[in-house]
Amino acid sequence: ELDASAGWECNKARAVDYLFSDPVGVEEIVFFHRKDFPFNWSQITDLNQELSIGITARHTYGDIMDQLLAMDRVTIQISGSDQRNMDKLFHKEIDLFIADKRVGLTLLELSEEPYSKELTFHGKSIRGKVASRLLFSRKNAGAPQLLNNFNRALAQVRQQRKLTEINPDNFPKCPQP
Repeated sequence: ELDASAGWECNKARAVDYLFSDPVGVEEIVFFHRKDFPFNWSQITDLNQELSIGITARHTYGDIMDQLLAMDRVTIQISGSDQRNMDKLFHKEIDLFIADKRVGLTLLELSEEPYSKELTFHGKSIRGKVASRLLFSRKNAGAPQLLNNFNRALAQVRQQRKLTEINPDNFPKCPQP
């Protein structure tokens, strides 16, 4: 229904219907937890324990989600918003909350003081830094031109503002259909 939509990760399934812009942002998914909850991990198998993990509906978590769902001791709880998951974490309704680090930190900054004193995140990223992009619908005959215009303007902004973190060379190429 739209010509374009922002904030999406490129993948093979989406490549069928969409063209991907150069990166417009970077997502780094981490585990948030209570400071009083002794949590550490270095590999996915470390998580196969009695854990309740909150995720947010309609978010993409990559391959780690399939691995977590296959574990017999992990429980996944789906909430409708990141804020609801942060509330559940604060109230000890879940042990961990998977979220973009910047989003989680922003929620903590905006929340009441007890949250920021009680909650933190583990420094290890779940899958490294992932580019978020603008998607252009292939249904729109003008999409290739819109994409080229957008990428050209974005390159100028990147150069002017020295936004090296979103340089396309820092990320794998998006798949083709």
